[in-house]
Amino acid sequence: MKLLSTILLLILSGHSYGQQKEVKIKLAKNVTLTLYRDIFDPKGKEIELSENKFVISINKKPIFGTDGEMPKTTLKKAVLTIGTMNYDLQVDGMYNPWIGDNIYEEKFKLEMEGYKYKIIGGFSDGAGGYGAEWVVIGQSCIRTILTDDEKILFDYMGQ
Repeated sequence: MKLLSTILLLILSGHSYGQQKEVKIKLAKNVTLTLYRDIFDPKGKEIELSENKFVISINKKPIFGTDGEMPKTTLKKAVLTIGTMNYDLQVDGMYNPWIGDNIYEEKFKLEMEGYKYKIIGGFSDGAGGYGAEWVVIGQSCIRTILTDDEKILFDYMGQ
C-alpha cells in the first residue's frame, strides 16, 4: 500500500509539474511581465546529445534550464506590458523556468534609463539555473543576455 501511494504521488506531482501555467510579475506601477510555461514535447524536435548522452541543444539551439536531462517544461511566451503597450520577449532556448506553481518574483527586476527599459530575470527549476536580460526601447525589444555563467548571474545580475 505504501508503494502504491508513493507511485501515485510521483505520477500526480509529475503531471502537475508540466501543466501550462501563467504568472504575472508586477515590476513597476505600469509595468508587468507575464510568463507562460507549457509542457515540453520532444516530438518533432531535433535533439542533440553529447557523448555522455546529455541533451545539449534542441533544434540546433543551446538549451538553458536543465542539467543535461530532457526538459520537462518550456517558457512558451513572455509578454512585457508597459502601460498599454505589449512586447513579446524572445524566449527560445529557455526551459524549466520554474518548478511547481510559484516563481521567485524577487529574481526579476526592472531598470529604467530614460526611454530604455531593461528587464532582468532569474529562472530555475531547482537545478538548472540561468538568467536573461531584455532591453525595450520605443516599440522594439531584444534579449541581450541568456546565460548560465555564474559570474554573470551573481556579479552582474545579482542572482
